[in-house]
Amino acid sequence: MGWLIRDEKNNPISNFRPKVLSLIKKHANERAKHDPWVEVELSFARGIPSEKFTIPVKDLEKVDWLSKDQRCRLYPEISPAKAQRYIADEVRKVFPDFKGKEKDLHLVSRLGTQIIEGIPTFCTGDRLICSPVNREIPKVEIAPMPYRLAIDPNINEHEALVGIFDLMSLSPDPLRVVLSQKLLYIMRHVYETVWKSPCVIVFLHGHTGTRKRLLLHC
Repeated sequence: MGWLIRDEKNNPISNFRPKVLSLIKKHANERAKHDPWVEVELSFARGIPSEKFTIPVKDLEKVDWLSKDQRCRLYPEISPAKAQRYIADEVRKVFPDFKGKEKDLHLVSRLGTQIIEGIPTFCTGDRLICSPVNREIPKVEIAPMPYRLAIDPNINEHEALVGIFDLMSLSPDPLRVVLSQKLLYIMRHVYETVWKSPCVIVFLHGHTGTRKRLLLHC
């Protein structure tokens, strides 16, 4: 087996070598503060490299390399902790080569409007959309979310508005309130940028069987 990483005494460490492809500044939603990540692929003595993947820099000594590529092996006669330290150092030693060349990536973890790199955007749960006047959408990674807005590209704005009013007509009094609060949540960021954080709670009161739960899920 070809051992690609060895210690200072030439003792084998691993049969793979991480190749750093880029350093990434990963921002959470709209925060200026970022967490450093590294994009790597694994090289082997034979065969093609592994798929590209990213790792938080702070977790370099905790990576389960076998889960990244089934060909990964650590030399069995050294402790796993020592092997992890050597592999992590192999990655860190090239960081100076990427200074000033880091990529920005925004992690989006909530629905609704948000400003990313100065561009107003809207997260639907599985995609990011913005005004067509912005030719370049910021690079983002969308975190898994329990909900998403289903967008029908075949419906124009007028048809969507008519559909909302048709829905409200099913039960006008409560649905006007419920839908207004849902829209308020979607537009929450717009209010917060002018220091007007919405503070609203909606209670639906009625007898059992009057479809209160159904109305809340409209």
